[in-house]
Parts: sequence; structure tokens; C-alpha cells
Amino acid sequence: MGRPELDVTLWNKWSSVLVCPNCRGFLEHVSGEAVSCRTCGGNYPIRDGLLSLIKEDDAASWEAFSRRYSEKCRLEGCLRPGRSRLCRLPFRRPPGGSRFYWTTRKESYLAFMRILGRQVPAPAAGLAADLGAGWGWLGFRLYQLGYRVLALDVNRDRDYGLGLAADTFGKHEHFLPLQADFSPPPVRKHSLSLAVFNASLHHADRTEETLKSIERKLQPGGILVIMDTPLGKKSVKAAERGFRCLGKGELVSTLQKLHLSVRIIPVRRGWRWAFFQIRSRLKKRIRFSFPIIAAWKAK
Repeated sequence: MGRPELDVTLWNKWSSVLVCPNCRGFLEHVSGEAVSCRTCGGNYPIRDGLLSLIKEDDAASWEAFSRRYSEKCRLEGCLRPGRSRLCRLPFRRPPGGSRFYWTTRKESYLAFMRILGRQVPAPAAGLAADLGAGWGWLGFRLYQLGYRVLALDVNRDRDYGLGLAADTFGKHEHFLPLQADFSPPPVRKHSLSLAVFNASLHHADRTEETLKSIERKLQPGGILVIMDTPLGKKSVKAAERGFRCLGKGELVSTLQKLHLSVRIIPVRRGWRWAFFQIRSRLKKRIRFSFPIIAAWKAK
């Protein structure tokens, strides 16, 4: 599809949804190179057709985080997938990608699709957000199902971040890759019918604050889905940013305090996962699982 410019025509399709990340003010298209906030005067660049709604004070730290993340992927041997393979994720793993990891992702995705088929608001109900979208493959799958999708990530790398999504899937009135923090996402209150953390919530430093911000963005009857975030008995901090795993009980309690109806949905795993759990127990490693957490907002 390529990477079209974020021109004023396309911007007008999204301007009613997006807000200034600094003051939540109204954004207007200044040129093909930036949008500006009417309230605080903040300017947000459009680089290579990808809009960046990152607070100026946070830009350097997120850039450093993105460089470390991309370098970690390179060192692990995971290579940039081509268009055909990216469109087939999670059923085809990327070049150099772990078979175990992507089998786990595929199992979670299939369980998520079953939830969509039974319980989630229809595409016509409102906007869906892929929070921490990475390559944007899940957001694109949602778009193929008829949802209008905002794919958010702080990493704009064209090999390991949202830049690849923009290059591969493009942008139009029903799918928009956006460089932005998901805590809080720069969207209007009550604008989301579906919000999905796809292997991303554990990267947030302040889980409770992040979930509060998402609850405010959900419309009545909307649903928050958390998938492929490692959940254990208690939260364990990571060496740099975020957590190695989140405490399942803590997470459910936080969601319930936000007056969301919570359901824990186990995902059937294969023999590789059972072997991994046995080995973790024998080596006294941190044990975790990957259930899907679905949380509904009252209508």
C-alpha cells in the first residue's frame, strides 16, 4: 500500500478523535510537516508521513527506549518481515523469530478472535485502538474485520516499529499508525469501543495509572482486552522500563476498582508451553502464564 502523506483531507477524517498529548486541546493541520494545538501552541511533527503525538519532554526518553528495543530484536536474530509475511502474522513467524514465541502469540490471537465473535461491540460501534502496536499486525487484522483502527506505539523504527506498519499497511480513514504513548493515549474521552494491549501492558511503568487512562477513553459498553502480557502471582519489575510480569490478582483488582466487569479467559497451550512451565519450576524461575483479560465498561 505504501506510505501516503498525512494531508489535510486525511487529517480531517481523524481530527475529531485525536487530541493534544500535553493539554488535551484541539489539534489542527498546519502543513504536511506538522499539526498544532490551538490551546497550548504545541507543534507535533509529521515525519515520513507518520504523525508523532509525543510530549516534547518525553521524546528523548522514548527515543532511547525505542533504540534499545530495536537493538534487542536485532541481537535476538529477529529480522524485518517482508510485506507478505507481515500480513500473515501470527500464522507465519518473522525471519529469525522464535517458534515457541510465535506459537504462543498465534494461540492467543485465535482465542481473541473467539472473544470478538461472541462478546465485543461490532465494528460500527466505534473506534478500536491497538495499544503498543509494534509492527501493527493486530491492528491491521482488526481493520480487515471492519473496525476503524488507531495503531499506537512510541517506536517509529522502520524495521522493528510502527514505521514498518506505515510502510506496509499505509494510512487512510479506517487505519492510522500513530507515534504516541498509550498512557494516556491522545484520543478524546469515551471515543474507544475496543482497546487492546497486545503484548504491551507490561512495558508501562505505572500500570494502575495506565489502566485508569484507558477506562476514561472507553465508551459505555466498550471493552478492554489484555493479551500476551505475562501474569504471575505478583508483579516483578524489569531491569529498565516496565515489568517482567504483572501480578494477576493485582491487575484484576485494579480493573474492578475502575468499575469494569472482568473475565479471565484461559488459553489452551500446546506441549511446548507445558515443557516450558516444568523447566521453569525445576530451575526455580519466575512462573507466569498468558491468559486473556477482558474488562467491560457498563453501558
